[in-house]
Amino acid sequence: MNKKTPLDILKKHFSFSSFRAGQEEIIRSVLSGKDTLGVMPTGSGKSLCYQIPALMLPGITLIISPLIALMKDQVDALQKLGIAAAFLNSSLRPAQTEERLSALRRGQYKLLYVAPERFRVASFMKLIHQLDVSLLAVDEAHCISQWGHDFRPSYLKIKDIVRQVGRPPVVALTATATKVVQKDIIKQLRMEKANIIVKGFDRPNLKFFVAELDEEEQKQRELVRIINSVKGAGIVYVATKKAVSEISGLLNKNGLKSTGYHGGMDKKQRVEAQNTWLRGEHPIIVATNAFGMGIDKAALRFVIHYNMPGSVEAYYQEAGRAGRDSKTSYCVLLYTYRDHIIQDYLIENNFPPEYVLQEIYNFLFSLEQKNILLTYKQIGEACGSSEFQVASAIKLFERYHILKRMDKTALSYEVFFMKDLPAALKEVARAPMQKKLLDWFAESTVNVFSMEETLKRLQISSDQFNNTIRQLVGRGILNYTPPFRGRGIEITSTFVDWEKTPIDLEEYKRQEQLQRERLAIMEEYVKTKTCRRKYLLGYFGEKYSKANCGGCDICLNWHSPEEGQGIKTSADSLQKMLACVYEFDGLFGVTTIASILKGVKEDRFANWGADMSESFGILKKMKKEKITRLIYAAISKGYLERSSGKYPVLEITSEGIDKLA
Repeated sequence: MNKKTPLDILKKHFSFSSFRAGQEEIIRSVLSGKDTLGVMPTGSGKSLCYQIPALMLPGITLIISPLIALMKDQVDALQKLGIAAAFLNSSLRPAQTEERLSALRRGQYKLLYVAPERFRVASFMKLIHQLDVSLLAVDEAHCISQWGHDFRPSYLKIKDIVRQVGRPPVVALTATATKVVQKDIIKQLRMEKANIIVKGFDRPNLKFFVAELDEEEQKQRELVRIINSVKGAGIVYVATKKAVSEISGLLNKNGLKSTGYHGGMDKKQRVEAQNTWLRGEHPIIVATNAFGMGIDKAALRFVIHYNMPGSVEAYYQEAGRAGRDSKTSYCVLLYTYRDHIIQDYLIENNFPPEYVLQEIYNFLFSLEQKNILLTYKQIGEACGSSEFQVASAIKLFERYHILKRMDKTALSYEVFFMKDLPAALKEVARAPMQKKLLDWFAESTVNVFSMEETLKRLQISSDQFNNTIRQLVGRGILNYTPPFRGRGIEITSTFVDWEKTPIDLEEYKRQEQLQRERLAIMEEYVKTKTCRRKYLLGYFGEKYSKANCGGCDICLNWHSPEEGQGIKTSADSLQKMLACVYEFDGLFGVTTIASILKGVKEDRFANWGADMSESFGILKKMKKEKITRLIYAAISKGYLERSSGKYPVLEITSEGIDKLA
């Protein structure tokens, strides 16, 4: 082992004069050969906890990282410091991958970053067995936990990888992990005798504010007001792709330069949006939770959640991206009851009912095909399910090795020559890439080609291929049928009756219940009347003794100017609405109650006798949309409760009954 101390390495390579809290403790634990779980707040320098040991240990350090952007940023930073590091992921061209694998065989790297999916590649595993792996680091380790807020099934394979590479010490690092999640990480990685080092979750420079509002219009006004008052760069998190464009458009309309980001954008669009924000051209980025992990933008003055996330873990992880430069920054959550509905919808689609799973399972096997090239939309239409439910079912089936999702490069495409080959080659003589492709097609006796084989044999990227094909088609040289645009499915098991599948449905239901419990705790945070900081730290098992944190809306007695400025309606209208719910208590949901109050004529109301009720049409002069808002405002104020499940119904609370008196 290197005779230099960790502090020597820190000063020499990273130009810091001292460690931050927890860093040296974790590093020394790792260097002693102990498995180590480190839980440290965002911005505390977790990466140094494996980078410094990597430079002191004799072999190579493997870092399992969940995001391509995170790998690239860290490797770029290390290379600038003269440290031999590399990453392997799907962003590389085949030639680049082979070049890095060759360098790996020659022992030229000290740190190698990979995604967990890389271990599925047989050739890579064969190479790894030949290397001296001194340390295995798992970054963003909450991803390994089925209890964690960002569960990723491929992380469950890591325990097998550890054994296959000779059982080196393992260091797992995360910024957000309750004691339950910590235990699950240790269990999943088989780190039973690990040192657990947890450093304070408190970030004194972060100020926490919540505004509980009645209407979306209030949210929009408050969002614009806060950004104008805080200034600087920030992130606005929203729950859906649709909201990304809506809120980004709202901000730009109000002179606040913003760009949008969500997982449905193609890679080029996402990279451009991220870089535009990082460069400061658009200081605000409006994004779903697909954005942010591993982003290192120190001067981030605010993180605003326009929609409530589904758990405290997710909220604290995302809010913690603010103020990494230790300067005062603001974490604001804007809430309306619609946020509950959105999260409830997401849970229902993440955990389709058993009968939906069975329908999808039976349909896939009824096709009697090993490789299924159908989009999730097509499968959903065949089964009467949503695309979202199909995606969730496919992920579940993959976890239990019933099937696996194909890599897009494994698919085939078709080409037909539209011009005589000699004439075509003459036409592209000065376009080397086009000629290269034509030569490849001309060598074959078939018209169908494997995308994977094409990219590998020609040593080109998918972007290069697509651009060149477009040029050849544009010249009228080729007719091109692209590969299946979805993500194909490969059936990997034989059909058995649904009742005999290996899926643990009890565990599945427990996971759904856990999601609902976490959502309830998140809403409790919204509605708490105690110190926000104390609540958050307590959730992660840390005590906060101060009576007043001086940095949250509760302790500062702050209220949004929009609170209490919601739906303008008379006490009489509220009572009439509450009386209707009281009459049909526990029978109908929001839409039906609103229709009854509006007096909408439907056959079902006659069948139920609802059209004979005194409540029928009692608010007919009010727009149905306003009646619906009135109902949600009453839920928010605690006058009504809405059940969970697929068909939620309304019930009046004791507070609502008091309002009727």
